[in-house]
Amino acid sequence: MPKIPREIWRFCVDQIKYYPLTEVAYINAKADIQACYIDSGMSGPPDPTGVHVHSGQGPQEGKYIAKEKALNNPYHRYLARAVGIMEVAKMGQDKDILDAIWTEGWRDNTMIAVRAKTSAASVKRVKHEMVKRVATGWGLW
Repeated sequence: MPKIPREIWRFCVDQIKYYPLTEVAYINAKADIQACYIDSGMSGPPDPTGVHVHSGQGPQEGKYIAKEKALNNPYHRYLARAVGIMEVAKMGQDKDILDAIWTEGWRDNTMIAVRAKTSAASVKRVKHEMVKRVATGWGLW
C-alpha cells in the first residue's frame, strides 16, 4: 500500500488532534443557527420572495431563509463535515486510546499507552488507522 503524502498526513493529524475543539465549535455553531432561526422574525411558512415587512421596521428575512443561509455558511459546512468524518473514523477504534491522545497529546506514544493501559504498538496502530480513515473521509487518499 502506498505511503500517505506528508501534507495529507499532517492535515489528518491536525484533524484528529483538534477534534474535541472542532466538536465544541460545531455544537456552538448549531446553537447559534437555532438562535438565528428562532430570533429571525416571521413564524409563517417561507415566502417565495424571501422578504417580509414586519412592524414597519423594514424588510426582514423569514425564519426558514435565515436558517438556510446559516446552514450554507462555509464555516458551518466545514465543521459539520469535519465532525462527521471523525465520527465515522472513530467507529471501531479503541476509545481509551483516542481519549488518551486527546488528553496527552499526539506525540508521546508511551504516555498515551500508559494512560490507555495498552502497548505503544497498539497506540501506533490506532494512530495510523485513524489517519488513513480521516484521509479517506476527506477524499485525500
